[in-house]
Amino acid sequence: MGFALLLLSSTEGWSAEPDKKYLNEEEKENIWVVNVNENRDTVFISVNGETTHGDRLRIRFLKGSCNVGNTITTFYSYKNNPEILNLRNVVTSAIFKDVGIKVRILFAQKFLLGHMATVDLGWNKVEDIKNYFFGKSNVSLVLKDDEKFKPSEYFDLMQNSWSLNGLENALDRARKECRRLP
Repeated sequence: MGFALLLLSSTEGWSAEPDKKYLNEEEKENIWVVNVNENRDTVFISVNGETTHGDRLRIRFLKGSCNVGNTITTFYSYKNNPEILNLRNVVTSAIFKDVGIKVRILFAQKFLLGHMATVDLGWNKVEDIKNYFFGKSNVSLVLKDDEKFKPSEYFDLMQNSWSLNGLENALDRARKECRRLP
């Protein structure tokens, strides 16, 4: 009886096309890794934050658009501003790789004992990302108060930094995986 159940359950998911294996690399300290999401429509590369470990810097690739990556990160905060959950598509100033830029805080949500906000740094071609970081060993992002928005009212830590160790190779692996997505 146990054998028959095993046989039935093993044929339920059978298809004529063999199951493809996608990269799902284990996180490593200060090294970029590649992961395909379970829906098989997005490939992420990421590295842990050096100031706030869990605030990973990520570059995501969407199925069908494998030559362009969207750089995102999160900022975790213990600051108890009741308005933080209302942050939606807020543009603010920042310094990234010692260059003044604008970033978009997409949304914030409750997380553990505080809140976590997702920050979008934009979309770029893979080759442009490689060129932008060429010769650098790490990069930092600092949120800056400006006239329109003051992130210091929402975040107790306004900066994080990340290793660039293995970034270029991870970009190549991610693009290859993205092209394999069904």
